[in-house]
Amino acid sequence: MAQTMNVKILQVTKTTAEWASVNDVISKGLLLVELTADGKTKIKVGNGVDTFADLKYIESATDTSLYYTKNETDTQISEAIKAIGDMLVIKGVLDSKDALPASDNKVGDVYLVKPADGDNAQSANDSYEEYIWTSADAWEFMGHAQQTDLTEYAKTTEVEALVNAVDNKVTTLTATVTENKNACDTATKQVADDLTALTETVANNKKAAEDALAPVSTKADANETAITELTKTVEGNKTVAETAIADVDKKADKNATDIATNTASIAANAQALTDYKAEVEGAYVKYADELVLNCTL
Repeated sequence: MAQTMNVKILQVTKTTAEWASVNDVISKGLLLVELTADGKTKIKVGNGVDTFADLKYIESATDTSLYYTKNETDTQISEAIKAIGDMLVIKGVLDSKDALPASDNKVGDVYLVKPADGDNAQSANDSYEEYIWTSADAWEFMGHAQQTDLTEYAKTTEVEALVNAVDNKVTTLTATVTENKNACDTATKQVADDLTALTETVANNKKAAEDALAPVSTKADANETAITELTKTVEGNKTVAETAIADVDKKADKNATDIATNTASIAANAQALTDYKAEVEGAYVKYADELVLNCTL
């Protein structure tokens, strides 16, 4: 059965700014296209050693006639692969090299042979040895077809199970989120209702307080007026009292002066009486002496 392989030549196209952020080593033979800000196109080719920044540009002076374009390269490879596909025909799988047929073979016939512990064994992953019938009418060893290690890959059933599990979790989570959202909506509405009721209560309490304070405010105003009048009366009484006290002080000062004057007068009168008494007593003694003298005679 003939097999055809499709192959593409890879190239990577980026702007100058995008290439500036690429620090990986560029694979050998990979075509790199740089689109500059001024509209130019520059080309580099990976060598498997250097990064993009270290690779040299293909200069404009390079003779491009010595190179295939991408389309020409794709065409050459496609034709080569087609030719190989027409030449090679995989005939089947054999248990050993000894089972390879010795006749009725055509150039390009290929058999996959289960490997034996022999000269051609190279890797534990080798699944088959490849033999091709050549124009020399003999089987020639081509190489090994290796078995791919799929232990690190997930089977479709495993992936489907995981996807189903994720779907179930998502469904459960969605239901939980919906339930929580509904609960949040209910709680939010309740909070809004409570806030409305509280606002109304506060407004009512404020109105009641204002109504209760209105008479108190009126009484306070009346009391303030009464206090003002009383203050005026007290101030008037204080003035009257101060005037009366001043008059009393004046009278007290006058009385003190009068008392001092009277005291001096009394003292003078007392001294006069004392002097008069002494004068009388002297006269009396003189008279008594004269009387005694007269009696004696």
